[in-house]
Amino acid sequence: MVKVTDKQVYVYYENELIKTHSIPRGYRQTDLNDFPENMQAVINKGMPYALRKNAEEICPEFGDLINKVLSPHAFINMRKALGLMNVASKLPCGYYCRSQPLGT
Repeated sequence: MVKVTDKQVYVYYENELIKTHSIPRGYRQTDLNDFPENMQAVINKGMPYALRKNAEEICPEFGDLINKVLSPHAFINMRKALGLMNVASKLPCGYYCRSQPLGT
């Protein structure tokens, strides 16, 4: 059974509360610990891992941005991250990083 309020989701199994989730504003929230180990490995490695690593190589601030985009749920937000990476690849080096002056 599932009970939903404005701010919480309660999941029951055989009348016992087994999980609660808060309902955030504006994005999905997933507890990665709820996934089986094989899915956790895919989420923490694979494409999301490669996107984070490539973004950090561009500059630390861009890496932070991609990490924030992927943090709520990597697979749901992967297309957003890929789009940002695509835009970054077309801009001059350093254009998107605060630690570097514009136009360098």
